[in-house]
Amino acid sequence: MYDIKLLQDADAEKAVLGAMMINPLVIPAVEDLLGNSADAFFTTDHKLIYATILKVFEKHERVTPILVAHDLKINEQLNRVGGPDYLYDLQAPIVETENTVVYARILKDYATRRAIISISNEITKLAYNESVEIAYIQSQILEVGENIQTSTSKQLNSFTHADAKDRIVPPVKWFIPDMLPEGLAILGGPAKIGKSFFATNIAVAIASRAAVFSKIELDEPRNVTYLCFDDPPDLLLGRIDLLTENSHDLSNLHIIDNTQTLVLDNAGIKLLETHLDKTETELLIIDTLHRVKPQLSNARGTAYDTDYDVVIPIQNLANRRNMCIILITHTRKAVDTDNAFNQLQGSTGIQAAADTLMMLQHDSGSKTLHLTGKRISTRELSFTIDPSIGLWELQGDAKTFHQSELRNNIIDLLNDAKDGLTPSEIEISDGKGGTVSDSLIRKTLRKMVENGEIHQPRKRGPYYPKDDNYDISL
Repeated sequence: MYDIKLLQDADAEKAVLGAMMINPLVIPAVEDLLGNSADAFFTTDHKLIYATILKVFEKHERVTPILVAHDLKINEQLNRVGGPDYLYDLQAPIVETENTVVYARILKDYATRRAIISISNEITKLAYNESVEIAYIQSQILEVGENIQTSTSKQLNSFTHADAKDRIVPPVKWFIPDMLPEGLAILGGPAKIGKSFFATNIAVAIASRAAVFSKIELDEPRNVTYLCFDDPPDLLLGRIDLLTENSHDLSNLHIIDNTQTLVLDNAGIKLLETHLDKTETELLIIDTLHRVKPQLSNARGTAYDTDYDVVIPIQNLANRRNMCIILITHTRKAVDTDNAFNQLQGSTGIQAAADTLMMLQHDSGSKTLHLTGKRISTRELSFTIDPSIGLWELQGDAKTFHQSELRNNIIDLLNDAKDGLTPSEIEISDGKGGTVSDSLIRKTLRKMVENGEIHQPRKRGPYYPKDDNYDISL
């Protein structure tokens, strides 16, 4: 039985790392041979140590276990590699460094073998998939062979700030202005909040160049593919018919339903790319992450590492093609009042691999979208839903909308009251199973009096609607 774990040499890895800390003069030769990606090392802790040694050497032109430990500690990774004691254990048995390059060649040999096995497994999966054309598989084999042959001669090209002025940088592609740029967007929310319907609203609008959320105009239609793996196809088609009433041109909207399966490992991404090429897809919606998530056979490290390794190939796909991918996922039951995005199912490794984060939450009579990303400012937007057609309608800034909604609720209560109301008598649902806080009620009442929206004839007395007919002079 073959086991990829056999293709490693822990002693050689330790010898190379220890020698690099004992004698920094060997570092350039090792880096020339292994590069700066750390893939030549098998374990996550050794990968981290190697990358840190190169970083420290570039900064200080010298390396010691103390400097390496210091850098790891600053980046909160020292405990992940076994602490300072492990760093000292690496260099303690080293008595000579003349054979360091020899050990490094052993590591490179094993790394190349592991890469060949990994690539061969992906090619094998493609070969078993009868929907993939033979010509495509053959082209992949040739491409892999060229990559392996040229991997030792690859170089990194840098540019200066002055050079950047002459570089042609394509403009960022926006799918929804100031809300959804190119790259990977993670869309999360609790069960039954309407994540799929929200995504369907986006898909229909962008494919047909309709106003997004009834408010945002688009310049042009784009090709959209919706991977509908969480719901039966008739449910998605029913949502689309409800939204459009057959009045939209949806020839640009392509649907892959749950009668098919797709796992987004290397082979799955290659298969998906053939569809993206054929349909010229610019927006891809994956519903949901759980349905396409590969099981990593060589998963190592923490939950963060595993989740990051699962999602980052999808982000790379989006950025490589200058497209947008919306990846829908679920939330955890635990509530984080400080950071809504920490409720996304899985570790923060999922967040780290994304370009944009979108989180839907229930609110009083509406839904709130928490939004943040590399190209957009952090903000919260309010939406209402027309249940008759499933249309999500943008109401604007969540704080402004809810403040307006709170004021309207207060006015309704005052209109219904005969003798006015005190703050303690005003109770309004917050839409989350509780009530609006007493302090917010009092603050809002004072503001409403200042703005002339309501009356408070006597200090600390009841509040009345603006046009009341009661005699409140006594």
